[in-house]
Order: sequence, then C-alpha cells, then structure tokens
Amino acid sequence: MAEPKTKYDRQLRIWGEQGQAALEKASICLLNCGPTGSETLKNLVLGGIGSITVIDGSKVEEGDLGNNFMVDESSVGQSKARSVCAFLQELNDAVKAKFIEEYPEALIETNPSFFSQFTLVIATQVWIFGIII
Repeated sequence: MAEPKTKYDRQLRIWGEQGQAALEKASICLLNCGPTGSETLKNLVLGGIGSITVIDGSKVEEGDLGNNFMVDESSVGQSKARSVCAFLQELNDAVKAKFIEEYPEALIETNPSFFSQFTLVIATQVWIFGIII
C-alpha cells in the first residue's frame, strides 16, 4: 500500500493535510447503487474517504451491466449492494466499507435516526412521500 502522502499527493496539493484528514474522518452512506450514486461514491473512495455504507435491497440485473461498470456478468442475480461495495473496496482497501441488503425506503421509514451517524447521505432513486429523489 502506498504511503498516504504519496497516494493522495495530487489532492493534498489542493486542500492540504487538514482537508485530507477531514476527508479520511468522513463517513458516507449511499442509498441505492444506481450509476450516478455509484460513480459519486467511487470518486470519494479514490480520494480516501474514511468509510462507506452502501444500502440497496435489489439484485444485479442484465440491464445494470450497461450502465454501472462496478458490476459484471458474474454479478447478475447477486446483491447489488454487496457487488458495488466489493468493487469499491478493491479500488481503495484503506476505506472501511460495508453494505446493507435492504431497500432504503424501508430503513428511512423504520429507523430514520440510523442516518445521523453519517457525515453525508447520498440518495438516488429513492421514493419518499410518493416522489422520487
């Protein structure tokens, strides 16, 4: 594993060691593993975010193969949260990664305080109060 100062050299020049330290302390939650959310999380993982939690209750389908490069043919029928989380963990093993195989809407409804532990929650394709966000 590369020395952190070498691994993140480019971004350290932008926001310095304090900024990098803040990033490394941050905890991100992704609701649903669509292409937009997965791509956003990928950029944060490459930057050295502290931890990620991926929440998605769906399985990888054939249609996902063309729009989410984090899944492949061997992922079809598998947990989307598990597949995306495993891919992201391969990109940067210094990031603590976990997944929850549950539909985000159910978690929002039954345990909304769960989300207070995160620095940032990224929600994509979530139906709340009859609208999609």
